[in-house]
Amino acid sequence: RQQGSEQRAVRGLPLYRGGPQISPRQVGSIVATAIDQQQIRAFVAAMHLRGLLQLQRDGARVLRVVEVVDAPTAHGVVGAPGLDSGRLRDRVITGATLILPPSGVPDFEHLDALFQQEKVTVANLPPAFYKAWSAACDTSHHTHLRLLILGGEALTPEILAARPPGGLRVLNAYGPTETTITVTCHEVPEELGSSPIPIGRPLPGRRVYVLDPHGAVLPIGVPGELYIGGIGVARGYLNRPDLTRERFVPDPFSTDPEARLHRTGDLVRYRPDGQLEFLGRLDQQVKIRGFRIELGEIEAALHTHPQIRDAVVVDRNIN
Repeated sequence: RQQGSEQRAVRGLPLYRGGPQISPRQVGSIVATAIDQQQIRAFVAAMHLRGLLQLQRDGARVLRVVEVVDAPTAHGVVGAPGLDSGRLRDRVITGATLILPPSGVPDFEHLDALFQQEKVTVANLPPAFYKAWSAACDTSHHTHLRLLILGGEALTPEILAARPPGGLRVLNAYGPTETTITVTCHEVPEELGSSPIPIGRPLPGRRVYVLDPHGAVLPIGVPGELYIGGIGVARGYLNRPDLTRERFVPDPFSTDPEARLHRTGDLVRYRPDGQLEFLGRLDQQVKIRGFRIELGEIEAALHTHPQIRDAVVVDRNIN
């Protein structure tokens, strides 16, 4: 944000009119994501420029990030190492300072000091990262922190046990890379019971459906696969038309013949209050500290060893 003479100087600069012509339907972002269960490699999802810009603008408004970063005390936004950069774009376009902790093994004492030094007001972290940080440090003294966005894996009441009382808004954000990250969101109340924390309702421009294996809409309370539609759905996987056809299917609920739904592979159900509840996966994909991991990829790698006849990989919470 420029002020005074700086603002006048910017107005006097000539407009840049060179460069290639840009269309709203051109690819605006390419993001790596693991999805193949037979080979160890990363694939990318490509988003339309129109969808990327609109979703980031609407996301910042609906999540009320603007209110936080526009406050006199606001200064920083922080993301955990390895967090998908797409979750941070709407923070940047609001004019906030973006602060990234060092890569590598998390040093929670250093992170705690960084929060205090920069007076961070918005934090975007995986739930497991927040749990480990709050266990290693006393986070209650961060009174400047006003908005905590947790996403990338399932959020449980146990993770929020160390949530400081009063003033801190906590959002449970859900959305895969293939749909431009955040699709649904739920503001978590301070008083939590033993019930699972829902992933909320869709943000503007997104549409969600709970369908059975035949594509029929399921009633409230019945588990089914989550399909996502709307402007945020990616064009597909780069150079993988087979996977694109499998995961990006025609949208029967849209009048646009080019519209597609993304099959997430997530098992969900609608609660009576209209919010979505995440129940698990329909395949072998797991989330560990916010990272998508295909157990089938690990099995495929083990199968390449000549002395291994068969392999099964499972995830276990040992500690």
